[in-house]
Amino acid sequence: LRADLWDTQAEFGPTAVPGLKDGEISFSQANAVLPFTNTLALVTLTGAQFETLLEQQWQRTADGAVPQRPYLQLGLSDNVTYTYDPALPEGERITSVTIDGAPLDPAASYRVGTFSFLATGGDNFRAFTQGTDYVDTGLVDYEAWMDYLADRSPLAPSFAKHAVQTSGVPETATAGEQVTFQVAGLNMTSRGAPENTMLQVALEGTVLAEVPVTSGTAGVTVTLPEGTPAGPATLTLTAPASGTVVSVTLEVAPATVPSATTTRLAAVLPLHLNRILPSTLVASVRQEDGGAPDGVVVFREGDRVVATVAVRRGIAAHTLGRLSLGSHTYTATFEPADPDVAETSTSGTVRVRALF
Repeated sequence: LRADLWDTQAEFGPTAVPGLKDGEISFSQANAVLPFTNTLALVTLTGAQFETLLEQQWQRTADGAVPQRPYLQLGLSDNVTYTYDPALPEGERITSVTIDGAPLDPAASYRVGTFSFLATGGDNFRAFTQGTDYVDTGLVDYEAWMDYLADRSPLAPSFAKHAVQTSGVPETATAGEQVTFQVAGLNMTSRGAPENTMLQVALEGTVLAEVPVTSGTAGVTVTLPEGTPAGPATLTLTAPASGTVVSVTLEVAPATVPSATTTRLAAVLPLHLNRILPSTLVASVRQEDGGAPDGVVVFREGDRVVATVAVRRGIAAHTLGRLSLGSHTYTATFEPADPDVAETSTSGTVRVRALF
């Protein structure tokens, strides 16, 4: 047999079984990697149960104690990836799971193959025992392993990570605004594993950014495109050097359509007699959806601000002071206090003629 297999101890820690070196290997060397002689079993889990299974990698015994080995990482088939945040509370550390390129459906059923030891709740993975349709195939694990090596020789390892740490991913986001979070654990420590230097971030096949990776860590800041539909949105993170591909899902908030307003300006007494009969500028502001606008009206003569007046019951008024003789032209602009109300353009002009 010839195999180019990675050192599992380097990747999964000192309690892992010995790995295989590059080159030809003997039966005994291959058997040392998988010496347990378990049979292979099948069990059906719901998506929710499978997520619980991943949470149980952070170990608890049946009586609730933390065992001597507090974390045991499950190996996964190449169609399964997930993200996690170890800083979150116990039971909430798995932040996303992707199966066959789609987000995990908690209510769906998934057929899972594993060793009989695990499938019956071994190593504190008790979620397996909640599954249904358990079948012990009778196939011995090391025999399947030897057949795999023989049928696929020569072999080379995959350096794609199935589990990547993320933190700070927002639960909701708004189209047109930035999303920022952190990614870690992108690099394997196995012999021959490539160093990732770049992480690609895409939405629905469109690349939004390429961010640098340093020592397996990246800070992601991307802007969700305008027009991104409301609802779940999946960002795909790809590290080309290792082939790692994981997904994070966030909720895009519905777009807020600003409520339109109209502003009309009139002059009470278009003839201004200064202190005897001064003119008053009256602006009427109406919101098209029937709401009461809250904000201010800015009165201007040309570019000069004459007054800024709060809107009360849809009206803002300003009495003019002493004016120079001749015609004066005024405009009024409504500036809303609520960002969800559209700011109108300057209203039509009015002229006031000062006589003396």
